[in-house]
Amino acid sequence: TGEERRRQILDTMLRMAGEQGPDAVTTKALAARIGVSEPALYRHFPEGKPQMWRALATVLGERMQTAWRAALGEGDPAPARLRQLVAAQLRLIVTTPALPAILFSRTLHRGNAALRAGVAEVAGRFHARLEHIIADGQRTGKIDPGVEPDAAAWLVISVVQGTAIRWSLSERAFDLEREGLRVLDVALRGLEAGRPAQETVS
Repeated sequence: TGEERRRQILDTMLRMAGEQGPDAVTTKALAARIGVSEPALYRHFPEGKPQMWRALATVLGERMQTAWRAALGEGDPAPARLRQLVAAQLRLIVTTPALPAILFSRTLHRGNAALRAGVAEVAGRFHARLEHIIADGQRTGKIDPGVEPDAAAWLVISVVQGTAIRWSLSERAFDLEREGLRVLDVALRGLEAGRPAQETVS
């Protein structure tokens, strides 16, 4: 069916982007990989690659939200839920290696306002979930009340992004989830309530 073909096109794009980078995904290479003609791609995506990337961003956003919902434990303390959410995102990156490149590629976003907006929406949803957990942790006494939830959420996101970029540059030479959580734990020690301040060295 048409929907099955669309999904095949998007899944193949995702695999190619993970193997060779998003810039290598041309309509010619994509059609050859699937075993169809280039015009066949345009029957399903009349606007070409920009429309394909937008559709793929939507699919990835749905996958991420599903992973986030499945990971969160109801009633767990805020720091534990932050770890669960970050672990889910890191696992998704491991199973979808193209994800960081698609989310962070300036080249890919340039000239594709709809894709840029879609990626920003996904990032905004992740930030909102983190911010909500942090604010809840402040209400329950688990997170330092002096922390700005907005800034703290961006700090957690930077842990995910930075670790994912290092993982990609190292050609996936380390366990992404383990390393990301190791770095996150350092950040969490600065966010948790009741921890003594570290002495500064002059």
